[in-house]
Amino acid sequence: MKITVKTKKKTKVVSLSEQQVFEIKASEFYEKIHNTLISKAQISLMRTTYFKRAFWYEFLLLCLAAFATTIAIDYFISSTGKTGLFPGGLGSFARFLSVVTYPDNASQQGSFYFVYYFLLNIPLIIFGYLKLGVKFTLTTLLYMVLSIGFDQIITRLPVINPTEWHFVLDYQLISSLQDSWNTTIWLFVFAFFGGALLGWSLATTYKVGASSGGTDFLTLWFAKKKNKDIGTINRNMNFVILFIVIISNTMLLVPEDFHKSFKYSVLNSSTNAEILNLNGIDEWFKSSPLWNESQPTTLADALKNSRQEVLRLLSTDPNFSGYSSSMLAILRVKFIFGPTLFASVILVIVQGVAINVSYPKNVKRTILLTTTKPDEVKKFLFDSGYRNDVLIHETEIHHSGREMTKKKVLTITTTLMNWKSIEKGVMNVDLDMNANVIQTRAVKGPFISELKDERRMESIKLKLSADKKMMNKIDKEAIYKTWKRMQSKIKK
Repeated sequence: MKITVKTKKKTKVVSLSEQQVFEIKASEFYEKIHNTLISKAQISLMRTTYFKRAFWYEFLLLCLAAFATTIAIDYFISSTGKTGLFPGGLGSFARFLSVVTYPDNASQQGSFYFVYYFLLNIPLIIFGYLKLGVKFTLTTLLYMVLSIGFDQIITRLPVINPTEWHFVLDYQLISSLQDSWNTTIWLFVFAFFGGALLGWSLATTYKVGASSGGTDFLTLWFAKKKNKDIGTINRNMNFVILFIVIISNTMLLVPEDFHKSFKYSVLNSSTNAEILNLNGIDEWFKSSPLWNESQPTTLADALKNSRQEVLRLLSTDPNFSGYSSSMLAILRVKFIFGPTLFASVILVIVQGVAINVSYPKNVKRTILLTTTKPDEVKKFLFDSGYRNDVLIHETEIHHSGREMTKKKVLTITTTLMNWKSIEKGVMNVDLDMNANVIQTRAVKGPFISELKDERRMESIKLKLSADKKMMNKIDKEAIYKTWKRMQSKIKK
């Protein structure tokens, strides 16, 4: 019997007798090598099937998600400047670094956000490759690359680039106006639209088995390892990182960066003596509209006679930076707990709501299945990968004018997304079955949120076993590798 094995470098031929083949197959090495080759063939077949059937559809979804993310960052988040919105998670750090690099250029902040986000993700990409699988990591990487690409295209387009054109309005222009409420209100408006777009884009990446990267690598791994709700973990981590970044960003702000309403509040709570001791206050007063050369007066007199006007002019002057260290400390505390933090929190909350609406992966449901075929339904559930408890109890069904019938009720708890994926199959088991879906706020105790992908693997196994040519190739390769192993053992 000739065994022909093709390797990457050359084709190898080994002549073996039937007795030798029998002994090889009886060897302790053969089964292990054969199973390894079968597993590799299954993985290869899964990848081939994926690229034939699902890749281009998922690629289109990733493109849409990356484009939506680019719009959200460039037009709604970065456009608010260094005292504006910050997204949650690792994006907060990327936004912070872009603000530090280009403090006065909102357009460059948007572009470098994606660059910094990618660079910060490099160690996490390696972690994801090792812990979460190739497909998840590569599709996430593709999403990030697409986001950078879309940003580079959009920022170079004439007329509709983020610098010249604005989805809602020019936030930088509005923030320069006198009415502070305009700035605050529009910051929350931008937070709403930005959060909605980011939420939809993230939900879309989740649908294709990817993510936006960042802390998702860590939270997804932790959620799978500890069987926790990834949504809750993500939300809590986003808030913690957001708070840290806003504090860090505030520490780098100079007096001219703070809104006049903050400065006015701090000045108003200060005494006249404290204001008179400010660095450069006399020079400012002599160059202000309050100074009259023909009738010179002192700042002390001006504070006594028209204090509010002095404070108003002082707080609205971006060139005055002589605030005391205690005033700057109060300014920073007020800013930390000001509109930037709360608008950013709103952004994260809206983002989370948009994710749950678009892709309610972690929304749990309790389903009551009333059927006369409980065993068949139960078998289908377990075959479909359902891994939580199935509670079965008898019930009596009463109808007006009809005899009482006895059925059994199966109670299961799973996520809404999982139920949608198996609902049609479950209902086809018993066409007379009723399914009552009940909203579930929480599940106490052990709960497995993921379906075990047994049906797909079974389909791959059947397809592979039906391919006689491939199975023959695997068999020959297993014989050859086992023979080589046996030969090397004999030589030793």
